[in-house]
Amino acid sequence: MILRHLRLYRVFWENCLAREMEFRANFWANVVTNTGWLFFFVAFMKVIYLNTQRVAGWTEGEALVLTGTYGVVQGLFGIVAYQNLSRLPELIRLGTLDFVITKPVNAQFLVSTRYVKLDSVGNLIGAAVVIFYGLSVAEIAVTPAGFLAYLYLLVCGLAIYYGFYLLVMTLAFWFIRVENLAVLSDMVFHIGRYPMDIFQGWARLTFIYVIPLAFIASFPARALFGKLEPHFLGVGALLAVALLAASAAFWKVGVRSYSSASS
Repeated sequence: MILRHLRLYRVFWENCLAREMEFRANFWANVVTNTGWLFFFVAFMKVIYLNTQRVAGWTEGEALVLTGTYGVVQGLFGIVAYQNLSRLPELIRLGTLDFVITKPVNAQFLVSTRYVKLDSVGNLIGAAVVIFYGLSVAEIAVTPAGFLAYLYLLVCGLAIYYGFYLLVMTLAFWFIRVENLAVLSDMVFHIGRYPMDIFQGWARLTFIYVIPLAFIASFPARALFGKLEPHFLGVGALLAVALLAASAAFWKVGVRSYSSASS
């Protein structure tokens, strides 16, 4: 079953790559655009650090790594899932979800992975450049343990991003228009590009345990620097699994309540 889905996913990539290559100028223009926004944000960070040495304990180099890490997670999510989940309200409203749930493949897998947004690779390229630049500015020697913890938390952050987004978009089964909730979700996730240390009290606890934005960029970056408390490695995995399970269960509830176009 798993191999079948992997083969199908490979076909999705091949089809989307062939489609992008039909309009190469548009593809490369989107890649450049997706790369450019990150450097504008870096320029904004540079302006901030012209007037201070640290923001909530984060130096300029550390903040740049944080920005780049957020770009990596957002770029990966943009490639594999964003375009798919953002189309879900339209599929439900028009009744074309019928063509998804009637196919002999897991409906959640299909609705999450059918289209690959390859031009989001620009986000990854720009984010990688920012991370390496930030490490050089911060003059931090990354240890193998720190790098492995960083990759581990990136996976947790991506799972959290997907689970939360699917939860929100599944509301489209009950609400006619849910696009505004998608925009709101994007705005909330943008908070993840800032250090979580700027928040205190209930707000900090919320962004760690309720809407765990800390695991999108702040905690992976802290792990890379060797400054993250070890117990958060376990917390990140638990939250990722919990959100994936909750979103899958909520999706099944939504599908059961779905009235198809033919009914």
